[in-house]
Amino acid sequence: MEQPKQPKRPPTITQVILKTSAITLFIAFAAFSYGLALFGLIAPRAMASLCDSLGAANGAGKYYERVYEAKKTPENLYIVLDRYIKAENHKKVIIYAEKFFDHNEYDATIKKVNERGAELAGGNEINLVNWANEDNRIKCRYTVALLETNQKSKADDKLYEWYSVDEIDVYQPLHAYFLDLGSWSERVDSAFANYKAFFEHETNVFAKDFLMLLMLARLV
Repeated sequence: MEQPKQPKRPPTITQVILKTSAITLFIAFAAFSYGLALFGLIAPRAMASLCDSLGAANGAGKYYERVYEAKKTPENLYIVLDRYIKAENHKKVIIYAEKFFDHNEYDATIKKVNERGAELAGGNEINLVNWANEDNRIKCRYTVALLETNQKSKADDKLYEWYSVDEIDVYQPLHAYFLDLGSWSERVDSAFANYKAFFEHETNVFAKDFLMLLMLARLV
């Protein structure tokens, strides 16, 4: 004979409170997320600044992309690239570095960034090397991004292009040469001789830093 079903116990006060709280939190989170997304569309620069303050470089890059798409200035393009470099988002670094290299205001924008970096560095030579050689930083990170995404032949092509210039800028020497010694090792000795002769009489901090790296590379 079938036993009668036991009546369901009514939820306790604690269960009711927990369930109500969970539902309320979910609704609040959904509303917050929707509001955040909407605000990001309306004010992407403000959201990018918020991501910057939180150390979320990749998020900042995404919002600065919207800023750049709305106003395609070289400064906005540089900011997008800078954030993706900080985030180590290799695919985005490649995309925006190539856009920046092709921009006719590339050199002028780099000059402004370097001037600002030199101002912030003051008389500190280490900071000066790190903050006021932006052409080097961008090209090095672009090369790294190519190598990290298995585009070695493209990286080699760019290195040939950059190092086949007639005139070397001793105030913005390019360190990308040192990133892929596997394919460049056969040319280290000849490059060392050429660059050493060129840089050894220079006294500026960028030339001295490059010469030191060149000498270390020869020992590898």
